[in-house]
Amino acid sequence: MSIAVVGGCRSEGEALSQSSAAIEATDPVVWVNQVNTSVSGTTITKTGGQDQMEDAGAVSQQSVASGDAAFQYTVDETGRFRFVGFGHTSTWQGAANIDYSFRMQAGHADVYERNSYRTDIVVAVGDVLKLDVVGGVAHYYKNGALQYTSAQAPVYPLRIATSMIDASSTIAQAKISGAASGAVTWVNLVNATVTGSTLQKTGGEPDMEDAGAASQQSIASGNASFQFTIDETSRFRFVGLGHTSTWQGAANIDFSFRLQAGHADVYEHNSYRTDILVGVGDVMRLDISSGVAKYYKNGALQYTSAQAPVYPLYVIASMIDANSTIAQATFGVGPGSPPPPPPGHHFCGWLMGVGDNATTDPYFNDFAANAASFDAVHPTWWSVNAGGGGNCCTGGGTFCESFGNPRSTYAPCVSEQVRSNTTYGGKRTKLIPMVAATTGGQVAIVRQMLANTSAMDQWVSTLVGFAQSDRYDGYDIDFEHLYDGTNPQVRSQLVTFMTKLASALHPLGKTVSIAVDAFDHSDANSMWDVASLLNVCDQVHVMGYDYHGIGTNHPGPVDPLGWAQAAMVFMAGLNNGATVGKLIWGLPNYGVEGPDGQPVIGEPQQGLKVWIANHPGYATTSTEMASCPFNVDTHYDAGRSPNGYVGANHAYFDDISSLEQKVSAAAAQGFGGITYWTVGDEPDQPAGRTFFQMVRAHFPQHPAARPPGRAAR
Repeated sequence: MSIAVVGGCRSEGEALSQSSAAIEATDPVVWVNQVNTSVSGTTITKTGGQDQMEDAGAVSQQSVASGDAAFQYTVDETGRFRFVGFGHTSTWQGAANIDYSFRMQAGHADVYERNSYRTDIVVAVGDVLKLDVVGGVAHYYKNGALQYTSAQAPVYPLRIATSMIDASSTIAQAKISGAASGAVTWVNLVNATVTGSTLQKTGGEPDMEDAGAASQQSIASGNASFQFTIDETSRFRFVGLGHTSTWQGAANIDFSFRLQAGHADVYEHNSYRTDILVGVGDVMRLDISSGVAKYYKNGALQYTSAQAPVYPLYVIASMIDANSTIAQATFGVGPGSPPPPPPGHHFCGWLMGVGDNATTDPYFNDFAANAASFDAVHPTWWSVNAGGGGNCCTGGGTFCESFGNPRSTYAPCVSEQVRSNTTYGGKRTKLIPMVAATTGGQVAIVRQMLANTSAMDQWVSTLVGFAQSDRYDGYDIDFEHLYDGTNPQVRSQLVTFMTKLASALHPLGKTVSIAVDAFDHSDANSMWDVASLLNVCDQVHVMGYDYHGIGTNHPGPVDPLGWAQAAMVFMAGLNNGATVGKLIWGLPNYGVEGPDGQPVIGEPQQGLKVWIANHPGYATTSTEMASCPFNVDTHYDAGRSPNGYVGANHAYFDDISSLEQKVSAAAAQGFGGITYWTVGDEPDQPAGRTFFQMVRAHFPQHPAARPPGRAAR
């Protein structure tokens, strides 16, 4: 059959005359892992985040492990911008990670695959849109008529995913079916009923083990995975995996969580194994892999069983307290791989306060005023506790609260204006605090930790706990000065620590990044194995400054252009260029000064706006690099190099144009973005545009946050 094409698209009347395949979508989608959304009845709606920003979505609890699958929904309105379709991740990660989708906006539900345009579909309210995967091929339908056949192979497990941009966007009457839907179907109920995705004890006697159910699904052999979400923490019940198809009490559940009084402790055949403290919203998982049962909370391993599984495996619940519940239970062949890490950020900044009262700190105020410009912020909220942490350090333990950290109990150190302008407060900017170890005592403690696997695990566990309770989006690690010339093992030890931290944070939808020096050639004589860290971390922040800095024996450009370009080229080539997109180039928001030929003076942090104001009529060229002893063999060019004198002190700093030379070079090398030390008093010269506008001209906000261009009609 031939199709006339005009402007790259076929007209509405030219839909292919092929009926929908036999597989149908019949089960209402249960939306989970919601971000800035809420569900009412059969409709999910964007109710948080920012209008015209891709910062909301969810995925289906149900998944299809293999084979054929179908999804459908009904168009309830045609104007707002959102995506929905099949993906293979268990968390919302934006349209770029929806493998097959309908992109809805302005009367269209066009076909997009991983946010790439395929074809137009004009729609109206009431149209039923369907997407199925049959025989390894994805098809798109409108009201039963085939619209498009994909050339892209499916990646399993399949889940429904939506990503929403416009405020009040909706997906209505979504349904899924497939060969291996993940939601538990409860059967053989005793004194229990099922409402939606929740099993509840509704009969029998209170405080008696006289209610339960088993799953209709079973696993005959091999690997299995079961999970559920804590919906309340007080009532007494068991749930887990056993080998009987009917409820027979906790004594016959081979591997179980025993829930009561804030615990979901591990019990096997009603025999205690270990404690697990839980809160509402925690996701508990039990995997059977290669004959070994493992218990997880929010992706973190809690206990490994010594007991072999007996097949077939069923999910079994046994309930004691009246109104006990098991919510959002899923079961299938597994265990599945942890979800990929969330999308990265392209513009971020470290944030260190400079005042003595966090509630009025000028740099915190500057961040709040410009928060929407950032993808992420890294407040310097945590440091390794080496004693002498000052008034802000009130919690004790391994880590010290630093200035601005809301966890501190010392009032002048506490600020809410930072986190209230991040995802914590419903905004788009990710909250990714820094954990620092840069002083002698801190460095010694980190070295000891890296040499001890148990200590590593304890640090990771503590950090994960803070991330969950304080709703961080991840961590940025700033460990420095670990290599002293005699301990080369610290390179691999640091990679191991970062691997452990990433493995614990990624299943929770959180990221991990690390700050490293800029290298214009080999990093072998440093603490950072940058290539390996790039393979482990979501972002690597390159500290592209201090070519001349505090500690050097003469003043000069902080970040000369030729050196920065050489470092970008070298670091972009690591891992054969495969990881360049994870590199974030760091800019200095400060200057250095001292008498020519004499050591740089140590000074408190001042942003470039202050340095520029203190040097009116500053020069933009310098001859210092031509005579610099650091530059004898490399002959690096300074580039634009603002500088000037106050008395005998020769100051070197940056302005918007000199920073742009580095930003432009990073973009040209394929770097993932820009960061800087530190937020506050950003440069304001040359006039005509702001520092933020300059950066965003080279690294715009995530493309999917704004409507991508449509093919010409």
